[in-house]
Amino acid sequence: MESSRRGIGEIGGTMADIIGFYKGTAKNQEGISISDVLAMDDQDLERCHTYIQWVFPLPEKSKAVPSSPVLRQADIDEFRSDIDLQDTMEKVLKKMLDFYGLAMDVSRIIPIWAFMKKSENWLTPRNHNFLRLTRMIRSMKLLGLEHWAESLHDCLSRLYKDEGYKGIIGPVTKQFWDEAILKDV
Repeated sequence: MESSRRGIGEIGGTMADIIGFYKGTAKNQEGISISDVLAMDDQDLERCHTYIQWVFPLPEKSKAVPSSPVLRQADIDEFRSDIDLQDTMEKVLKKMLDFYGLAMDVSRIIPIWAFMKKSENWLTPRNHNFLRLTRMIRSMKLLGLEHWAESLHDCLSRLYKDEGYKGIIGPVTKQFWDEAILKDV
């Protein structure tokens, strides 16, 4: 199989099919499918560290999980032109937002009634979920969900400005979030 084929990238000596993963015809390196991710509970979402690179792929290699896929221009082009792929990404976004105690309102992302309880698991200093949120913003912006990327950034920025969270989130994390939304596609 040719590594330059649309939607396929070389991952750790094997082929990774980001588009196939999103369409439900491929699994990640641990045998997890997109439906498996959508069926995960909050404990699974927190405990598993190999799905986030597949559901929110980036064009750079992951430092945390080097065997994860690298988004190629062909993947970006297909996502941006395929409403079904974008709809699936919105489903994953809703899943992740619920994990964080957030939700998609009509046109923006807001904290939900369970925010205080759910945020206890991730809204702590130097939490790895801050990097996941950065990845989500950048991936959505790249793959055609700019509105939701901006809305997530705005929601997180409001949290950062809240005196109760400013010391927890910190200026370096806020800078990562800002760079993710400002970085050119």
